[in-house]
Amino acid sequence: MTYVALDRRFVAWREEGGSPILRLRDPRLYADDIDWGELQKHQRVVILAEAGSGKTEELRAQARALASEGSFAFYTTVHNAAIEGFAESLPDAERGRLAAWFFIDSVDEAKLGRIQLSAALRKVSDSIASGLRRAHVILSGRITDWEFRADLDRFTELLPVPGDPGKLGPPTAEAILGRALRGDYQNKGYAAVERGDPPLVVLMAPLDDARVRTFAAAYGIGDSDPFIKAIEAADLWFLARRPLDLQWLVA
Repeated sequence: MTYVALDRRFVAWREEGGSPILRLRDPRLYADDIDWGELQKHQRVVILAEAGSGKTEELRAQARALASEGSFAFYTTVHNAAIEGFAESLPDAERGRLAAWFFIDSVDEAKLGRIQLSAALRKVSDSIASGLRRAHVILSGRITDWEFRADLDRFTELLPVPGDPGKLGPPTAEAILGRALRGDYQNKGYAAVERGDPPLVVLMAPLDDARVRTFAAAYGIGDSDPFIKAIEAADLWFLARRPLDLQWLVA
């Protein structure tokens, strides 16, 4: 699929918000949406989307954009991170110095291949090493394959945002004991006890009318009004909201 810049938006997930699929169908969806600029202010993000929503193209495009600006930005999949790793892509001298962005895609595909999310996250953490505090990690997957509590706990535990040492008080006895039991003396990034903000979990918002028109124009439809009317007449908005299906409708 050819990438089309659509200024994609996201909605913060809250456990009390009910079913994530129903949340995406909420007509008030765009009242509290978030753009990529806001997402990049957070150091740990989980992006969840329906199949065909274009998340892979979005992650790749964001990595390319940041790299073109001189930032260290890296795209990979959970499968590749677990099987191949990417430590060789991070020179030791740069790990603690650079603010880097890691876009790690397809939790769902890794699970289908019996890849454990925890194994991939450990390799990522080991690769980042002392740069854990500076790293921005964006993890993505399908809504239907994300275990909201278990997977989020793994992400939080294995790739925490270390708290600011200047803002931390002396460790409690419980923290010291927990550190010893988890083997923090090994100085692994995923063994940090003092943590900063928790991961931000967002849902990728479906395309609205304006974004559908932008996508159609990019694929050669000069006058989108008849196209939109045809979608409405056939009651196909449920397909038009996702780029993969929208590409088929355009064709």
